[in-house]
Formats: sequence, structure tokens, C-alpha cells
Amino acid sequence: MPTILATWPPAELPAISVVQDPLDVPTSSSAQPLVFFHLHHLSVLASSPLLARTQALRLRIPGRELASIMHAGRRPPALPHVTLLDLSTSRVSVADVSSLLRSLPHLRHLILDRCGLLNGAGARDWTVFAYHCLLAGEALLIEYDVNRHLAAHGGTASGAGESRPREVRVLPRALALRTLSLSVPAHVDAYARRVLLAAFRRGWEEAVVLFNRSICSARRLRAVEGVLTLRFPWPGEEGHALREHGLPRMVVVDDDGMFARLSVVRDREDCPVVCLAGQNGREEGIEHAEGCGHSIGWDIWEDTL
Repeated sequence: MPTILATWPPAELPAISVVQDPLDVPTSSSAQPLVFFHLHHLSVLASSPLLARTQALRLRIPGRELASIMHAGRRPPALPHVTLLDLSTSRVSVADVSSLLRSLPHLRHLILDRCGLLNGAGARDWTVFAYHCLLAGEALLIEYDVNRHLAAHGGTASGAGESRPREVRVLPRALALRTLSLSVPAHVDAYARRVLLAAFRRGWEEAVVLFNRSICSARRLRAVEGVLTLRFPWPGEEGHALREHGLPRMVVVDDDGMFARLSVVRDREDCPVVCLAGQNGREEGIEHAEGCGHSIGWDIWEDTL
């Protein structure tokens, strides 16, 4: 069925919900009905014209690894306009979250209840997790690798056929995430939840500081020294710069107006709303955070699944 749907023409499907009831097996098991056994079919559907305008997707297939179907390098891109994604009950790792945020540039609300994410993790792990939610570090890694390569080989970075200065700066991705919903084990009490939420906020604030510093540094170096500034391509856009180095294709920022639009300084206090209530939070005495992703999902699908 997913393969057949993928052949359908574009349509106005603003919200889609696919919910499979959990089986009486551990979450780590992949024993599921054959209709969803081959996730490649869902991958094809996610990149199809039919879902090109979808803004909200609830895809709950217990125990399966679904993040890969929205991989950043997929052509055409998967779910290019999705703003809310609910992958509850699937298997999601910290690395998967970073990949999803990179792959879905318009994603504002991410719901990951009962995914096993950060179960048993301490405050430091939550700080690191929040840091990588905003700043996965790939821009800095690309800068480091390219500049080291150029210095070693005496070459230049080029874009669209032009020879450029040896040094480059890569603008970090500006993510749209506004809410993040996770469920924590039942034994995590109210005090422990507050500690974890405070740790998340610390990590986010640390990432905001580095984000702003990177933006300001790139803008100054471009204006004063003419250093080449690059950005990540938008969904469906083909980059040209850095292709000779076997790295992700980038786009040269060579217009002052474009740079001004891209270089948004973020507020350290502007942290996403994090809700730890899960689907059964109220039954377990955990209240939902105000304005959390759960409430937004309830309004979209008009239910409380």
C-alpha cells in the first residue's frame, strides 16, 4: 500500500496519522506485521509527491527504527514541509534526533513518547543532548576538515567555478524546533524531572552562545577579510561549493541581503518547550507542559492518542 500511494499525484494532505497498536513484546523487538516490515516502502512514500505538502505526520510503529526514512541526503527530500512529527513507540537514538532536525528544516514539534530515548540518562547527558539538538557541530567539523585539507595541499575552495580564498566559514543550520516531547520512566519523580529539564536548558543555552559566536565571526571575516562563507542547501536545492573535497555540497553566501537573512542571532532564553508527561502523564501524576507538542497534536487530530 505505501508503494502504491507513493505513485499518487500531489494532493492537499495537511495531516496524516498511521498508528499501529503495540504488541505484547519488548520495545526492542522488530516482530511486526508484514505490512510495515519493509520500511523502504515508507521511505519511498515520505519522499513522494503525495506527501510533499504534508505538515503533520504521526507515524507510530512500535519497535521500529524510522528516522532513516527521512535521511538528509534523500532525493527528493522527505516531508519537505512537515512541522509536526510524532514517532512515539518507535526506536529513536540521540543521533537520530540530530539527523531528523537536520533533515526536516521546518520541524517545529517533535514527539517521541516511549521511544527509549535518554532512559536512565543523567543530567549531563541531557545537557549534551540539548546542545546537539540545536548545534550538531557538523558546520564546525566541515570548516575544520576543509581548512585543514586546503592548508595541507595549498589549494583553494571554489564555488560555481570561481576560485576562492583558502579559508572558509560554514554557517550553522538555523533550526525551527519549538517543542520537544519525551516520556521518562515512571520511577523518575518530580524533583528528578526538574533537574533534567534544567540540564536541557543549560545545554541549549551553551549551544546558543556558540551559534551566535559562529554567525558573528563569519559575518566579520567575510566583511573584513573576504573569507568565503557557505551555508547548507535548502530542501531540494543543489549546492556546488566543496564538491571537489567529497563533502556535502554547500551554497556560497555571496549576497549581503542573503547573509543578513541567514545570520539570525538567537536569544539564550528562547528554549523549546520540553514536556516529559508522555501519553499517560496525567494518569501517572505528571502534568503536561503548557503549550507542549502533545496539545498541538491533539488539536490537529482531535484525539488524545
